[in-house]
Amino acid sequence: MEPLPALRPPQQSRSRASFERVLDAGAQLLAQQGYDAFTIAELSQRANVSVGAIYARVDSKETLVLAIHEREMTRIGREQRIFEQDRRWAGLSDAALVDALVHELSALMLRNQAILRVFQIRAASDARIADAGSRASHDLARAWEARALTCRDSFTHANAERAVDVCFRVVYAAFIRRVLHGPTFESPRALSWEQLADELVALCTAYLFGAVVVDSAQVAQ
Repeated sequence: MEPLPALRPPQQSRSRASFERVLDAGAQLLAQQGYDAFTIAELSQRANVSVGAIYARVDSKETLVLAIHEREMTRIGREQRIFEQDRRWAGLSDAALVDALVHELSALMLRNQAILRVFQIRAASDARIADAGSRASHDLARAWEARALTCRDSFTHANAERAVDVCFRVVYAAFIRRVLHGPTFESPRALSWEQLADELVALCTAYLFGAVVVDSAQVAQ
């Protein structure tokens, strides 16, 4: 990724530690109050770093938020690597694997929902955040789908790659929409995160392993 605009990384260890406190406190403040209420003055108090010291590293609130976004997405990216860890998934039956994949993605979204909501909203007006978020989603999709494809021999869908891609899209969209709008935006029926995940498992299991009618012309595409 290209260097952030007008970000002046600290060189000395004490300065790096100070800026790390700024980024930590900034992520917490964003998650709690959102972008519009985020101010460098309040961040200064929380991080115990002067406003002048913060502006020595960034030229604006927008640049600071970009730095926080990059750091948080790197952290979340490390969490996403669980889908690449063979030991986590060893010994599961095909149905249990799908169940675990959906619930693991649910847990990832739930742990990070506050900061992800801020970034989702901000992405609508900040192309850099939108592009970075899309790349992170693509990385997640590749890892999740690769893991799901390990049980492809049990699929009844004729196009295994498309099938797991559709499952990921549906599951991801359901969770990220809940992150963005809450549990009852599109329907008044209240479902907990666990209940929603359970129903998505049932949906994916039926789609992948059930009797699915697929247009052969579409499969060939």
